[in-house]
Amino acid sequence: STIAKNVDEEFNIKVQASPFWYAGALEVFSSNESVVRVGSNNHWISEETTTMPFYAVGAGTAKITFKAGDGRYVKSCTVTVNKPIISVTGITLSEKSHSLYKGDAFKLTATIAPSNADNKIVSWSSSDTNVATVSSKGEVKAVGTGKAVITVKSDDGSYTDTCTVTVTYKPLSARCSVGYYLEISDGVSEGIQAQVTPTGGSGGYTYYIEL
Repeated sequence: STIAKNVDEEFNIKVQASPFWYAGALEVFSSNESVVRVGSNNHWISEETTTMPFYAVGAGTAKITFKAGDGRYVKSCTVTVNKPIISVTGITLSEKSHSLYKGDAFKLTATIAPSNADNKIVSWSSSDTNVATVSSKGEVKAVGTGKAVITVKSDDGSYTDTCTVTVTYKPLSARCSVGYYLEISDGVSEGIQAQVTPTGGSGGYTYYIEL
């Protein structure tokens, strides 16, 4: 016969002599003490039912053997010990909101509770992939301006948490050089010339202010 138990569970096995008039010593053994530990190896068996304690100490399978009559009578059963499934009870993101410029990126971290949950698989999604995209590792990239909600969802229990991402254009910085110019056309005019060029770029705009 086969008995199924969980880790850290204490259980009993009842044994009775057959024929009923038999009485004598009974030895009990576990084939794997790291899975099932026997409460006591030596018992007395008779027509009365004998209850023997056992302890499920680790996941796996163990064969419990009962010997009576100096080993002439042998019975056994198999005990399968299962590790209890530790379910997810919640999920939390490292940030609730984040602002960044178009073209920039950052990484979100999802924390599963409890930390020893068996299934830690999560999925990621963005409410607007034209604003922000998210990878299977929680890496968020800003691809357009606006707002997008990044959602992480646990495979076990479907728990979710979100982060609101706001994307704006990066402010334009520029350098400005000012010089004096003189223009002769049907007359003489003079003024100030200002050249504005984006930092790190080329081109720009030239402004003339007449005096």
